[in-house]
Amino acid sequence: MSDHHNDGDDHPPPATGEIDDGFIGYTDNVAGQGSQSSRIIQGDVLKFGNDGVWSNRSADEPFASGCELVMVKLARVLQKWLNGIPVETRFISPGEPMPNIDDLNAACPRAEWTKDLNGNPRGPWQIQTVVYFLNLENMEWFTFPTGTIGGNIAIGEIVDKVTMMRRYRGAKVYPVVCLKSKPMKTKFGARPRPHFEVQRWITLGGGGGEGQALPPPAPSPSASPTTPDASGLIHSDDSQIGRSGSSSRHESRNCRQRHASRSPSP
Repeated sequence: MSDHHNDGDDHPPPATGEIDDGFIGYTDNVAGQGSQSSRIIQGDVLKFGNDGVWSNRSADEPFASGCELVMVKLARVLQKWLNGIPVETRFISPGEPMPNIDDLNAACPRAEWTKDLNGNPRGPWQIQTVVYFLNLENMEWFTFPTGTIGGNIAIGEIVDKVTMMRRYRGAKVYPVVCLKSKPMKTKFGARPRPHFEVQRWITLGGGGGEGQALPPPAPSPSASPTTPDASGLIHSDDSQIGRSGSSSRHESRNCRQRHASRSPSP
């Protein structure tokens, strides 16, 4: 019998290579209740205004345009709203067809309907696409929910880029983006819409789980030279691949200053 005694705390020893410091395996779930990870909103909420300016809800001020965020996940959410409160929420699985929201709303009594910003009738069922971002400098999470045409255009564009890049670089490739805006043609004239400007690509989930910058693709004989500098950034004329060193340092510093006072969300 071992002389070691831990006062009834019969936890198994950590797996080989893991440190028994309480981080691995920590949970704040309560038996019989849903997981914290099932919440739609993770961390701070990002908003895109009609003026084309990004902001975060906690600070209620413009979000640093040079702050680099990793786009780590997309989710599609179906919700029923009554009196401004979601009473039913359903996550739509990847590959699952979107439900016919017109049929769902048609089956609801008119008393549950409201009006949209243009005064048109709006049913209680709504579909939103939710984008989850992670700031690798401070591990702070951000959530951007959108159900607008402009927001869905921006998401469609980044999905196409991720799909193409993963064909060449593998399934663990993720874009590092800055939050920007682009003009969009509407019946009321040009209006700003969200745009995710890719700065570079990284892999997640590798050895140790850390983000690792991808090496540049091998240039073709006719391509202009592309050379990584000592910091690992790739410099070329394509702003989707790299940025100048001085701009990178300036934007990163602004990002740290903007969020240094806030601790990461659990």
